[in-house]
Amino acid sequence: MLRNLVVLVLSFVAGAVVIGLVQWVNWVLFPPPPGFDLSDPAAVERLAAQMSVGAWVGLELSYALGSLACGLLIGAFAASRPMLLAAIAGLGFTLAGLANLAMIPTPFAMAVLTTLTYLPCTLLGAALAGRRRSSTVMAGT
Repeated sequence: MLRNLVVLVLSFVAGAVVIGLVQWVNWVLFPPPPGFDLSDPAAVERLAAQMSVGAWVGLELSYALGSLACGLLIGAFAASRPMLLAAIAGLGFTLAGLANLAMIPTPFAMAVLTTLTYLPCTLLGAALAGRRRSSTVMAGT
């Protein structure tokens, strides 16, 4: 039980770090205008309205990869019930994403897509890691 809790928390944090790293790369590839102030809601709204499709794709990729990484770690290291833990983490990412959407203006289609990304990607990661873990165990016997 304690191991699962630690795996869940650390996997969630690792997924968030992956999201941040991919978003940093996206920020480098699609930089904001000079003098942009992230703490200014009006500036954030203007930036969101001007973002290119590539920037939105990079943002979505960050959510998908972060969730997938979280699920992979859960699937690889959970002591039991990795799919349940992945579902909990995926729902956690979804709630965090909804909070983010409440603060940052986002096109409707992008909001729907990102909201529907976290849970399936986290579950996919856990399933892929679980499949690899079970085939490794079987090969070792």
